[in-house]
Amino acid sequence: MWAWGAGRIPKLAQLITKAAAILPFEESLLRGFGIDATFVGHPMLDRTANMPTKEEARETLGLSPKGPVLALFPGSRQQEIDRHIDDFVAAAKELEGRVTGLQVVVSVASTVALDSRRCPFQLVHSASLSVLRAADAAICKSGTTTLEAAIADCPLVVAYRTGRISYELAKRHSVAAFISKPFRLADVVETCRRVIGGARPLMGRDAQDAPPASVQIRDVQERLLAVGTLVDADTGGAQIEIDTALGQGQQVVLTVLGAAGPERFQAEVRWVSSDGRRFVHGLRFRK
Repeated sequence: MWAWGAGRIPKLAQLITKAAAILPFEESLLRGFGIDATFVGHPMLDRTANMPTKEEARETLGLSPKGPVLALFPGSRQQEIDRHIDDFVAAAKELEGRVTGLQVVVSVASTVALDSRRCPFQLVHSASLSVLRAADAAICKSGTTTLEAAIADCPLVVAYRTGRISYELAKRHSVAAFISKPFRLADVVETCRRVIGGARPLMGRDAQDAPPASVQIRDVQERLLAVGTLVDADTGGAQIEIDTALGQGQQVVLTVLGAAGPERFQAEVRWVSSDGRRFVHGLRFRK
């Protein structure tokens, strides 16, 4: 109501005598329209009484008590699953190559069907809080899951794909302020990697940071395929942004033109994500 139907609130004020608000800001929002509203607390908090410990949750889910765990929450509606699952799985696969011993588990709502051929990880049905309690980090679609993650004390990255029409409607209804920067798979991978490693998540490049290094991509015959910029890199791989889509599994040679001079890496393309104009690629270095 407050997000997508704010124009209906004045009519609501004529129909009700008392409103029970489940989010703190809703009380003042509704009172601003003359509605007698009282914040009563969120019913989800009632579930914390029986919430398992991390160790108990991992044992129940059959996960190792030692290795890091990444949880995926692609959505509770089928259209959300269809929009998110491929990118979420691609991010998890990239993280598997970067985080030693990573275990990936996917929370599946009772309202959706998830094809195991699109998602090769362990599926857990209707046990979202247990999954979040077991996890060291989560990739979540926007929605109730973000509240559950807060209750379960699980660090998370929020990613949500929406259509242009929905985005324009959000701006018209003054909701755009609650929408983060455009979804980029490279950002999701990088933030999760830092969270799992115990670091504070980074929310973009700092103003004082050096500009990103340039990169060149060649095939194994040393023919130039593309040029672009380096998004992120570590000893296991890199994310690059170029204007050409490479093939998943393609073998390439990456040259990073840094301040200390060019560096060359033999690499395999692990995933590709696009905003329609530029292509972000996840590369795993070959030894």
